[in-house]
Amino acid sequence: MLDKISDFYDHEVEKARAARRGDFPICALCDLPIMPGQQWDASHNKYLPRALGGEIDGIAHRRHNRRWGSVHDVPLIAKAMPIRIVTIPGTMKAQRQPRYCPITPVTSADDATPRLPQTPFSPISRPSLSA
Repeated sequence: MLDKISDFYDHEVEKARAARRGDFPICALCDLPIMPGQQWDASHNKYLPRALGGEIDGIAHRRHNRRWGSVHDVPLIAKAMPIRIVTIPGTMKAQRQPRYCPITPVTSADDATPRLPQTPFSPISRPSLSA
């Protein structure tokens, strides 16, 4: 595994040299060099997270990559996964319904007309201003 990591770093160094950007790999997120001793992660496509099929496109400073993941990727994945599960069969091991479901009509036992679910709170009555 260590050989793969050092080979990956060396490959990014060669890409930076070919682009005449210096002798250090360039961060895919901030466009600054990653100096020796700085922590880094493999960076996936900036606009398509790995969970949605994105592929590795370079390396990034660890701080930048994890911040981008928490600010951009996590909300995008949380929004896309319920839609993906419902619309694309077979994408997950077990099919499940989305967590949020808009108001669903509920039928009562007495009549077959759909009605909205009952809320436990009643509307606030405002005192009249006329005396």
